[in-house]
Amino acid sequence: MPRAIKPWADLTLRQRQAEVALSLVHVLLSWAGVLLVYFLLPFDRDQWSDELVRLLVALVLLALLVAWQVSKVLDSHVPTLRAGQALGTILVVFLAVFSSAYLTLSHADPSRFTQPIDHVDALYFTVTTFATVGFGDITAVGDLTRALVTVQMVLDLVLIGLVVRLLMAAARLSRENGPRQRTGHGRRAGDGDADAS
Repeated sequence: MPRAIKPWADLTLRQRQAEVALSLVHVLLSWAGVLLVYFLLPFDRDQWSDELVRLLVALVLLALLVAWQVSKVLDSHVPTLRAGQALGTILVVFLAVFSSAYLTLSHADPSRFTQPIDHVDALYFTVTTFATVGFGDITAVGDLTRALVTVQMVLDLVLIGLVVRLLMAAARLSRENGPRQRTGHGRRAGDGDADAS
């Protein structure tokens, strides 16, 4: 028998704690999985043009991940927690995408940064750029590298502004209207019914 899904307000304290713990585990597993893949993949390619195509594909996939995560928030009985999970997952994928691009760029031409960078350095550079800290110990050199960093900075703002707003709006809609009810075929209950008003 499937467990009954209740909205947050109807959950007991123990059930709320379990939902929060489950959300934290989900985010931690997302981070662990994405970072494991990032650290295990080799980035010693010599062709930056191939990596540019991979970066564009990764950004399109990231946009699809955002859309899917918004849908999951709309379907959730605990939408605010689900929005937090979604943001955690989107963030680690975003950071890994740009870290991979910087790492590949540095391997293709180590002079693209003020020092050759490895996996940790690329992730560090990506996070300091995202956080707008920019310590200056690793900096981009040359037009191509600076252009890529500029793209990341613009997308940082999009992630912080638009994606967070989308997730919070989806959570608000789900809290106000309840989670979307879906049938087994991916359609919401009542979609296409002539009698539904």
